[in-house]
Amino acid sequence: VDLQEVLFEGRAAWEVLSLPLFGAGDERRIALDIGPAFRYWWLDGQTDIDLKPGVPLGPFKASFDGTTNWVDFLAGGRLRAQLTKNISLVASGDYGGFGWGSSSDWTWSVGGFLSYRLFEHWDLAAGWRTLEIRRGGADITMQGPLVGAAYHF
Repeated sequence: VDLQEVLFEGRAAWEVLSLPLFGAGDERRIALDIGPAFRYWWLDGQTDIDLKPGVPLGPFKASFDGTTNWVDFLAGGRLRAQLTKNISLVASGDYGGFGWGSSSDWTWSVGGFLSYRLFEHWDLAAGWRTLEIRRGGADITMQGPLVGAAYHF
């Protein structure tokens, strides 16, 4: 089995709450952002089966090949805690799919990240993320370390 996957996400987020992290005089903030998002999926898979003589149903040889793509629309939220001028802790999550058109029956993700401000509009982040999707009878969970970049304005 050979499977290739491309996953691309876009998010729009609006800050709906911002409070000082440790008291009124503290410049560090904790903030809540919410907004819409999308997750674009592209999957390409190939399966080769080769049953030798003597194996039940053998000899048998077949190959299956397929490509599919779709977009899941999501509702998301993010909690940011600014620890220093350039370092933040971020917890984020989303839910969507909703079975609209060719989208997934449902999908969700949660993650926790340490984010570093590189430039005025660019951040780098590293952390852990879990993503689950149910589509067409398949229920798949992916989890592990994640490294990403974010542009904000």
